[in-house]
Amino acid sequence: MVPIERLSASLGHLGSRGVMWVVAMYGSAAAPWGLASLAIFALIDGVAVYGRRRKWRWRDPATCQRAHGSFMLLAVVEVGLFITAARHFP
Repeated sequence: MVPIERLSASLGHLGSRGVMWVVAMYGSAAAPWGLASLAIFALIDGVAVYGRRRKWRWRDPATCQRAHGSFMLLAVVEVGLFITAARHFP
């Protein structure tokens, strides 16, 4: 469980920081990309906080698979957003 969580967290951080780099380089023209990245990052953190408050059984295989599967999917989307944003601004 820990390696999967760390991998999805690392991918998410790579994607979000990459998008923020594009925003820093290209300013307001890239702002929508930054807002999208921020929304994905907030969604991931929001689900994690919600799960903690609801006392989800994180070690339960079904809960683990759903939560970390969705975190991984969103992290991959965020990396894709970075790649797309970087290609959009030459």
